Amino acid sequence: MPSISGYKKRLDLEDVPQLDSLNSAQRSFSVLRNKLELDKSKSSQISTVSLVKALISTTWKDIIVTGLLCLVSTLAAYVGPFLINTFVKYLNGRRDLNAGFLLVSAFCVAKIVAFLAHRHCEFKLRQAGIKVRAALVAMIHHKGLTLSSQSKQGHSNGEIINFMVVDAERIGDFSKFMHNTWLVIVQVGLALAILYKNIGISSLASFVATILNMRILKLYGWEMKFLSRIDDIRSKEAHWLYKFIFTMALSNSAFWVAPTVVAITTFGTSMLVGIPLDSGKVLSAVATFKNLQDSVYSLPNTISKIAQTKVSLDRIASFLSLAELDSGLVEIVPRGSSDTSVEIADGNFSWDVTSL
Repeated sequence: MPSISGYKKRLDLEDVPQLDSLNSAQRSFSVLRNKLELDKSKSSQISTVSLVKALISTTWKDIIVTGLLCLVSTLAAYVGPFLINTFVKYLNGRRDLNAGFLLVSAFCVAKIVAFLAHRHCEFKLRQAGIKVRAALVAMIHHKGLTLSSQSKQGHSNGEIINFMVVDAERIGDFSKFMHNTWLVIVQVGLALAILYKNIGISSLASFVATILNMRILKLYGWEMKFLSRIDDIRSKEAHWLYKFIFTMALSNSAFWVAPTVVAITTFGTSMLVGIPLDSGKVLSAVATFKNLQDSVYSLPNTISKIAQTKVSLDRIASFLSLAELDSGLVEIVPRGSSDTSVEIADGNFSWDVTSL
């Protein structure tokens, strides 16, 4: 059969739908630059703290919205473990149709709310990360065009590209972890409250077991350090690779074993202190441990991301503090308005700036 070809046209910029002005890189860059220039007018250097404040100013609305969505998602996720014991008692006792309908409705609504809030929060966090990354890349590129000759001697083009490709990307990716630091406190508090309601003082045993597992999982935070050491010290590559694989295996094993260890510790303590256990309390506790598993596992990874992001922020802040060309020394005239390509008046040149 003969091939059928349709209408062909090369895509132009006009064919691509434009972003909303609130989500454009130009707006994020303008907000970041204005904030940094305001801080720089008060202090000649751009510190890491001032850079963080400037980045927050570009996405503060997204930070607030995602924080609320994370809180709603967490609260809704713990509705199930909180109501499981009540639901089991309903099944074992006198069954009222209205009460059963309310319980089932509460389970369904909580699950839907938790799912929608979690997915929308992930979307907004990615959106905030893209805004931060775009603003940083534009700011670094703009800074590279205005660096003085002396500042350029200390930073090659490869280093500047590394700021945009590695450091800006790392800071943008941190948006997915920025709420974990306070969210884990809320999750552990809700879990302890549910466990204390069902098994009383034995909930303290689960808290201790959780802390011990968090200490084991903290080894996961050394993973990237081992990887960087592999790149830096080629002669010891096999040694660090072994430690890297061993640490990853240990952290993954602890992740899967943690709920079982916490459950055994909690239920064993309940039996020792004489707290009666029934199916409702056991199911509620197991569901609570399952919800707590992800937050416990993500905490060491979050600590590692904070350390990496701090290094990237320090590097970019130091770069943005470099001396720039004096804009008053160069005059750019419209093209075609003069026959002279370059004109230097009263120029004074030296390899050493102190000799001028």
